[in-house]
Formats: sequence, C-alpha cells, structure tokens
Amino acid sequence: MVYERCTSIVDWLSDVEASSHSSLRDSSLRDSSLSCNTPSPPTQPSLFLSSPYPSILQHPRKRKHHPKSPGSFSESLHFDRRTRKALCEIMDTNSNKRRRTDTASEIEEQENQTPQKGPSSSSTQSISRTPTASRSTPNTPSSIRKKRPPTLAKNAENIRDTLEGHGLWFDDEEAFIRCPRMKEMVEEIITDTRASKMADSSVKKAMAAVKKNYTKNEKTFFNKVRPLIIKATRLVTEQDSESSEDGEYVKILKKEFEKDGLEMVEDENFTRQLLPLPDSVTNDKAMGLTNPNPDFTYGIVKPEHFPEAEVHVPAHIKVYLSVAPSMRFPFYVEEHKPASEGIVKAEHQAMRDGATLVNARRKFNHALEPEGWDSPEGADMDSFVFSCAWTPYMAEIFVNWYEKLPGGKQIFHTTMVGDSYRMNNGDDTKRLRHDIENILDWGLLKHKEGAQKVWDEIVDHYLKLNAS
Repeated sequence: MVYERCTSIVDWLSDVEASSHSSLRDSSLRDSSLSCNTPSPPTQPSLFLSSPYPSILQHPRKRKHHPKSPGSFSESLHFDRRTRKALCEIMDTNSNKRRRTDTASEIEEQENQTPQKGPSSSSTQSISRTPTASRSTPNTPSSIRKKRPPTLAKNAENIRDTLEGHGLWFDDEEAFIRCPRMKEMVEEIITDTRASKMADSSVKKAMAAVKKNYTKNEKTFFNKVRPLIIKATRLVTEQDSESSEDGEYVKILKKEFEKDGLEMVEDENFTRQLLPLPDSVTNDKAMGLTNPNPDFTYGIVKPEHFPEAEVHVPAHIKVYLSVAPSMRFPFYVEEHKPASEGIVKAEHQAMRDGATLVNARRKFNHALEPEGWDSPEGADMDSFVFSCAWTPYMAEIFVNWYEKLPGGKQIFHTTMVGDSYRMNNGDDTKRLRHDIENILDWGLLKHKEGAQKVWDEIVDHYLKLNAS
C-alpha cells in the first residue's frame, strides 16, 4: 500500500515539473514580443541549470528567504524536483528497496542467521552470515530436526512389545486353548445367572448420562456415569431354612456390598516391589507404567482388631496379604481414561495392576513352601483376578492369570473376557452391570473363602513355630 502511494506521488511531481517547464517557455516568449526599443536586461541562465541565488541550491530546511529570490514559484518548483528525486531513490527496486519477509520460513531463516566471529575490515562492509538449517528445509539432517513424539499407535505397540518381552502378555489367543480349565472357570463366574436384571429405565438414565458427559474430563464423567451402572446394593438368592412339601424355599434379598465385607478404595497405591517388571521399565515415564495406582480397587475389608496370633507372621508375608494397603485380598481393579486418550493406555495399566495382584497372590499362596520350591507347568487356578479398562465409549473386562510354559518361562496373562461393552448400547450396558456384579459376588464368596483359608494356615504355622 505504501509503495503504491509513493509511486502516485512521483507521477504527480513529474507532471508538476513538466508543467513548470512549459510555463517558463511561455513567459520568455511574452517577454520577447515586447517593444524592441525597450532595453532588455542581461539574459539570465536557466533556473534548472544554475541559479544566481545560492540559497536556492541549499537544503529546503536550511534555505533562508532572499529578498531578490525569483519568488515562491521557483522555490516550490526546486523543492518539487528534489522531492521527486528523493522518492525515486527510495522506490529504486534494484538498490534501496527493503526486502520484505512475509513468510514464516524467511523470518525464521533471518532469526537463525548468526554473524561470523571477528571484526570486519571496514565499517561499511556488511557482516557475512552463515544461515543455520531450518526445520522447514527438507534437506535438513534428521539429527538436528525437531523430532515429533511417536503417534499413539506406534507408542502403544512399543509399550506392548516391551511388556511382552518381560512376560506380560495381552490377550493371547492360544492361552485358553492351552488351559481350557481356566476358560471354563472364568466363563462360569461371568455368565452366572442373577436374581434381577437392570431395568430399562435405569439403562436410559445411564445412556443419557454418557451422552451428556461424554466430552468432559475423566473424573466428571465417571462420577456421573459409574454410580448408575455399579450399584452399592444387589439382589441375591438364598435358601430359606423353612421347608415346604415341594422342597426348600428360595428367598431373594436385597443386600449391600459393603455390609457383606466388600471394600472399595479409589486411587489406591499398590506395593511397588510386587510388580513383575524391572526398574528400567517402571522408572521410564514414557512407558506410563510406574507404581500401580488403579482408579478403583475392590477387595475384602480389614478387621477392626487384628488377632493376636497374626503378630508372629513375618512382615514380608503381610505385604503379600495387603498389596493394596487399605484392604485384604484385592481381586478387581478398574482403570479409567477420558475420550481424548482412548482405551489403549487403560489396557496397559490394567495389565500392570493385574500382574501385580496375581504375583502377590501367588507369593501369598506359596509362602509356606520350602526353599527352592518350583511351581508346576500350566495355569495357576488359585491366583487369578479381574480388571477393567473403561472409557466413555467402551469398556473391556479381563482376567489376569499366571501360566508357566514348557521350558520354565513365566507368563502373566491379561485375557479379555467375552466381547467389549459399548457405552451407547442398552444391551451392552445391562451386560456390563451383570458381569461386574458377578465378579464382586465371586470375590465376596469363593475368592475370599480361598484366601482366608490360606491366611489361617499361615497364622497357625507361625503361631506354633513361636510357641515351640
């Protein structure tokens, strides 16, 4: 815009100069047409070639008014000529025009230019600069380019490969084929019939909450949606002590999980030394698999007063008992992630949490085994637990379990149970509540019974050992 305005000013000044030349010629013709008897003054040199008044040739700001000057017309004409010349010099595209740096790459190139060290030979000599490589230059060596972080898929693949190399396997298709008994036991727990089903009105309320809070942060979403799916109470069937002619009565009772001894803790920190991964993996923040800290952990409530006999149990065995310090015998964990992160990271954390619980339970179960004892090959049927990876659009339930392969390789499996649960599907929402409640009931009954039996044996063993 400025360049166009300057160009128009130069054109206007050129017209003024041309018109001034013609005015002077007309004036001289009129003077020559006067009477020849009239004495004519000496011929004055042209105003544009030389001037008898030195003040006219000075800079306009330094020029003073001369009483014998040709007048304002000559001064303005001289000023117009000098102004036009100055503007032409400014607008000279080959010499003095300033180069614009409109593009980001040109600006960045100027910022990256560094002057050479040492003084210049002349004050007017321009300093030579050596431009550095720009990030936008395709020929820039990869060693000095700004490296972008790996994509989610690539990073997830690297993490999963690292975990597999250390014996944590995710959803191995052949695992249940090698261990059919494990598959049958897990399916029996998950598919067990319940006394009641999730009402359609409850399903609509849960799906409406999912839709409303889908894009919100993790805490907000699950604080709104989760209580609508996992209730604090459930209906259970019990046999009545009274009998009829047709047989025993069956009662359906509404019971609270908490009153039955279930403990649920949010953001529980697990004992770190029980995670079956080397420190090189757990200390790497890029892996995201540091100390296990599930969003929700379920286990058995601690007794208010510890029996005196438990005092004699060694501290390291008590660590196995309470890998989650706020409870005993933890058996189910949940890892949540917002919609912006996706479910892959939650899967990795579920692998980490589940492997920690399985490892602790195995050490707990075999605490009384003699030194040098080695577990047999195959699946360990007494140490498996469950985990869940959950996002606003889907949920997945896994069984975490241990297998010893032929040759002695130890594997901590994370195997998906059934299909995933879509949060915008009514049938999947019903199935999710059904399966989680079955897991919680299993934990309060069979899991608790088996773990408590092992603990009683340990306490009795060290009580007798101390008495002797």
